[in-house]
Amino acid sequence: MTAPYFRWRLSPTYLAHLFKAVSKQHHRALIPILRRILPEDGIVLDAGAHAGQFAKLFSSLVPRRQVYAFEPGGYARAILRIALALNRCGNVAVLPLGLGAREGTEILTLPVKRPGSYGFGLAHLGPETRFETVEREAVAISTIDPMVEVLELSRLDFIKADIEGWGCGSCAAAWVRSATSGRSCSSS
Repeated sequence: MTAPYFRWRLSPTYLAHLFKAVSKQHHRALIPILRRILPEDGIVLDAGAHAGQFAKLFSSLVPRRQVYAFEPGGYARAILRIALALNRCGNVAVLPLGLGAREGTEILTLPVKRPGSYGFGLAHLGPETRFETVEREAVAISTIDPMVEVLELSRLDFIKADIEGWGCGSCAAAWVRSATSGRSCSSS
C-alpha cells in the first residue's frame, strides 16, 4: 500500500486540537522540580514539541532566555506555532526538524483515525503497523551537536526529548556533556 503524503487542511478535528493546545496546560506538577533545575535565563531544547505543552511550560520557566522547540511534523507544527503565539510565548523558537541519532531525512507517518481526523499524537518515524490509513511526510532530522553550533549556544541547560523512542540515541552525547557541565537531559 502506498500512503499519500500529508497535505494540511482545515478540519473540525484541527480546530479541536488547536483549542486544546491553546487553552490547556498539562504537566503543571513538574513545575516545582523544573524550577529547581532551570535558571530564569536558561536555554532549553524541546525535542518533539508536538502541540506545545512543554514549550509553553518551559517558556514561563526561562523568561529571560530561550526555548528551542523542535517539531518535524507539519500538522503538529501548525498547531504549535498558533498555540505559542496565542499564549504569548515570545521566547520560543520553532524549528521545523526533528532531533535524532544521525542527520538525514526520514519519513514521518501520521495515522488517520477516521476521514479528516489525524492521530497526530501517534505520529512516528518509520512504517505504520496499527492503522490502516496513514499519511506520510518527509522530514529533516539533525542531531544535538550541529544544532548547538548553528544556534550559537554557549550553554545548554535542559533537553526534553519526547521523540517516539528516538530519544536515547539523540541524547547520548548530551548526557555525557551534562555529567561534566551540570546540564540536564530528560528523555521519554
